[in-house]
Amino acid sequence: MNQKHKVIQPKKHQTLQKQKEKTEAKTEEKSPEQKQAVAPTGTFSLTPAGFKQSAVAPKTGGTVSLVYLNTTPETADFGPLKVTIKQYKLESVTGSNKKMDPYSPESYLANQDGFVVTADVVIENTSASNINYLAERIQINGGGISKGASLENFVPTAYQLSGSATSHNIFPAKSKREGAITYMLNKENYYTLVHLTKLVVPNPNEFADKALPVKTTKGNRFRFSHHRVTKS
Repeated sequence: MNQKHKVIQPKKHQTLQKQKEKTEAKTEEKSPEQKQAVAPTGTFSLTPAGFKQSAVAPKTGGTVSLVYLNTTPETADFGPLKVTIKQYKLESVTGSNKKMDPYSPESYLANQDGFVVTADVVIENTSASNINYLAERIQINGGGISKGASLENFVPTAYQLSGSATSHNIFPAKSKREGAITYMLNKENYYTLVHLTKLVVPNPNEFADKALPVKTTKGNRFRFSHHRVTKS
């Protein structure tokens, strides 16, 4: 005797629940690039649009203006390690009026007008071994002034440059990391540097325990060619 199988249709609310679960699962799988793409409007990020937003203004108050912007990438190719300055900008800070932690280096701009240079840096380790590299040793210099970078000042945590979760200076084999670094300048520094500025990218062998097979034994110097921002 043949028996017919009863087909049970899922209830509508069950179907909707499953669709919701699938959507949530897909949302959790977003890459860092996708997360940047959905950053709230007006919030700093490393996307072309987000990079124009200020991470300085929320901390200093006063008037923060985007003075220069350069979106032409420059790469220092050392062979096993490549350091790319993807984009950078210069912001002026005048009349800062927000209370800042006096023990924070950012308070340098609490009582004086000045400038902040923010650079979007990509460090790629193409080798099969970990590489020790100190991105904070990427310097801007000129006219007798030399300044090292900060990995934290005016950089939101999500966009800080770090090789790994346990050590910011260890870049794993076959990895690529991106983040922002900053430099604070007072007016005197700025007017000295503005026409002479060079970005000095150190050779990875400066930090290596064992010499790497690099293409050059020297560091790399880039001319900071500032482009004045124009309103579109």
